[in-house]
Amino acid sequence: ISLIPITVIGAKYDLFANAYEPKVKKLLCSALRYICHTNGCDLVFTSIKEQQPLKLFKTMLGWHSFRDF
Repeated sequence: ISLIPITVIGAKYDLFANAYEPKVKKLLCSALRYICHTNGCDLVFTSIKEQQPLKLFKTMLGWHSFRDF
């Protein structure tokens, strides 16, 4: 059985990171991560203004685009 890979993308991570306190942000991220992983999805956050999330997004996109099924 070939499954379609699903990736949940949290765009504008810089706005998310600045809008919430660390405890709330950690709780929200943990809840999203749990939901995604229990359903076989990937979760990645991205932002144009920050390099690390953008790099992780590009890596995930490349992995899903060019892997063998």
